[in-house]
Formats: sequence, structure tokens, C-alpha cells
Amino acid sequence: MARTAASTRLVTRDMNKSGSFDGTASYCTVPITPSTTALSYAFWVKVSNSNPNNTRVFDWQDSGPINGFTFNLTVSGGRIGFAPIFANASGTVGSFSIYTANPGDWVHHVVTYQPDNMKWYINGALFGTDTSGTMTAATQTLTIGRRSASSANFFKGLIDGFVFVNGRAMTATEVATLYSIGQAPSDASCHVRFADNVNDETSNANNLTATSLTYSTDVATKIRSASSARTNVSNRLVA
Repeated sequence: MARTAASTRLVTRDMNKSGSFDGTASYCTVPITPSTTALSYAFWVKVSNSNPNNTRVFDWQDSGPINGFTFNLTVSGGRIGFAPIFANASGTVGSFSIYTANPGDWVHHVVTYQPDNMKWYINGALFGTDTSGTMTAATQTLTIGRRSASSANFFKGLIDGFVFVNGRAMTATEVATLYSIGQAPSDASCHVRFADNVNDETSNANNLTATSLTYSTDVATKIRSASSARTNVSNRLVA
């Protein structure tokens, strides 16, 4: 069946928006209970140096903080520092060296977890591995843009291309494909492009719930390039 012009416009819109978090009230919740056996999460992020230290980009931890995992950032000397962390009831069991970026840079992150085998990929390449422990489950709701256990540590910046794979670690090849052309694994539990909404593009219908979220036309160059490529294919199909 030929695609319509309307479907072509939808492809372009999907790829050229990002979620804008204001640092004071914006956040999203994810209707997925993360597995403590294995998981992967991925996203594009762009931040400014107006974030306070210990801002939460992603968070699934109980008060303490204990259990689960978090992805936070620090600001020092005009540079942005990112750090994923895994924890059990006693505290941190897995962490990495901080990766620093310039304010205003779009950066793609993929974090994978298996007990005693945690990996962090940045812009498609492996950045670090940690083999120090096993996390335990948190009781909170997986949250984007603030601490999950309280209304604190709000994130200010842009997020795009959120992917969550529950139950296994993404492979290096899948990470490279996601970074290069935006193609999520076929078994992804959730894939949100922030295309003027927070709907899940997989068949799982794990739509996010957004609070005080707006949308921006500022997206990573690779996302815009992928959008142009998909639009050209759609135009040929329409013709």
C-alpha cells in the first residue's frame, strides 16, 4: 500500500522535536517496572550550565538514595559532567568515571545493566564498564527529569529519542545502530521521540505521563539527518 502525503509529514515531525524540561516543574514518569536482571536505556540530551549539581536526568531510586539506578549530572568550571549509578539497599554498587561535555552539546547515552556487568556508551562508542555489583529493586516510579522519590533535583535541558529495553542488555551493534540512524531494537519496551507528545512508538503502548513539559525544534544533527533520509524515502514511496 502506498503511503500518503500525510504520513510523510508525520515522519518529519516525529524526528524534529525534543522534550524541553524547565528545571523547576517538568518531568515525565515511565509506566515500566525495571528488571533487576538486565535492562538498557538510551537517550539524547542537551543541557546548559544553569543546572545545579546532582540534577537527575533519569531516576529510579528510593529515598537515601538507595536501590535502583540514577543518571545524574554535575556542573563544574563551565563543563557538564554525566554519571550513571546503580545501587542496592546499602548504597552504590556500580558507577563510572564522569564524562564531561560542553554546555549546549547534544550527547547520546546508552546504559546497559546486568549483574556485575554494567556498560556505558557515549555517541555510539563504549565509554566505560563496571563489574562491581548487583542492584536491587526500588519501589518508586521510573522518572525522567527529577528525583523519583521526591519533587527535587529537577533537570533543565532537552531530551530526545528515549529508548528502554527491559530484560536484556543492548549489544554494541544495536547501540551503534541506534546512535547512527535512530533505529531502536525490535524488542524495545518503550521508544519516545517527543514529537509534540510522549507516546510510545512500540506496540507496548508504554506512553509516558508528562507534567509541565514543552517541546523544542532543537534536535541533534544526527536526528535531523535521519529525519531527512526517512522523508526522502517516504516521498519516493508516495510518488
